[in-house]
Amino acid sequence: MKFSLMSFLVKEHEKYFSKLNVLSLLGQGSYGTVYEVHDETTNENFALKEIPFNFKHVDQVTNEILPPGTFHENILNYSALFISKRPFKFKDLKYGKKRRKSKEANNPIDQLDSNLFNNISN
Repeated sequence: MKFSLMSFLVKEHEKYFSKLNVLSLLGQGSYGTVYEVHDETTNENFALKEIPFNFKHVDQVTNEILPPGTFHENILNYSALFISKRPFKFKDLKYGKKRRKSKEANNPIDQLDSNLFNNISN
């Protein structure tokens, strides 16, 4: 069996993100979206910032990324940085596009997506 580093990293990120539950949208700006998430492993809530990354605009994005250990008055504890493809559980969330509302929005991610765009448009 051939080892693929990229495949391994994707699986590790998916494993990490599978333990997170999105609770609410905290904010959205030109450099990304911030969610309140709950980590089932540690039983802690924290803010997760998702930055759409386009390698053509590396200079703009690097201004938004802080290395671990960096102090900022609005950040209480900075724990991790991932650069990866969008986690599977965020796949249905769209950047700045409305999605058709389903009649049965039982999935919390679907509800978050629907609430996000309803709040933005109001």
